[in-house]
Amino acid sequence: MRFNFQLLEKAALEDILLQLFKILHGNMSLIAPTGGTFEEDFAVWREYIVPALQEERRQMVLMLCGDELAGYFQYDICNDVFMMEEIQIRPEYQGTGLFRELYRWLGDKIPGDVTYVQAYSNKENLKSQGILERLGLRRIGESKSGNSYHYMGKCRGLWDYLEKTELTIEKYTKDKIREVLDFERRLREEESDWGWEIDDAYIRQVEDSF
Repeated sequence: MRFNFQLLEKAALEDILLQLFKILHGNMSLIAPTGGTFEEDFAVWREYIVPALQEERRQMVLMLCGDELAGYFQYDICNDVFMMEEIQIRPEYQGTGLFRELYRWLGDKIPGDVTYVQAYSNKENLKSQGILERLGLRRIGESKSGNSYHYMGKCRGLWDYLEKTELTIEKYTKDKIREVLDFERRLREEESDWGWEIDDAYIRQVEDSF
């Protein structure tokens, strides 16, 4: 597959808003459903995203496969922090190398003086948490709402990891639990301050998420 990327022209946001939300809703309704209707959730999201993207420092990357929108990535740069706010990829494009191609493209778009990378992950989204940990980010707290974990790492470490590693987003299936947990244990050997243990309760929580 051949992918290409482009920054969203903010003046054209209204034209693509529904397409973006369909991808977001399709992914998140399986992980953390809100209980609302599609229309209700869209109205809430629209109320947030339209003013948010008016801020100059916040950008959205459209990920395209031919003429089809395969996903999008929203980020914010504030002082020396690269905030990965949202990445949503349609299921049929997960595991195709799209994630790695995105970061290759982003390489010269992020200012060189950016030091840290941060992200939030919904507490129910164990797959996202596993990806962030593989990228070298560690959990440092929670969001104000308490619905998400807050992750942080060194931006240089992220780029170095992506340059050295053939990284793709794959479906996190139940048969990969042991592999992911082994990776988490190796991370803890390097940095012990994680705030939670890989105990029987944690493993059951991971297994029950499938």
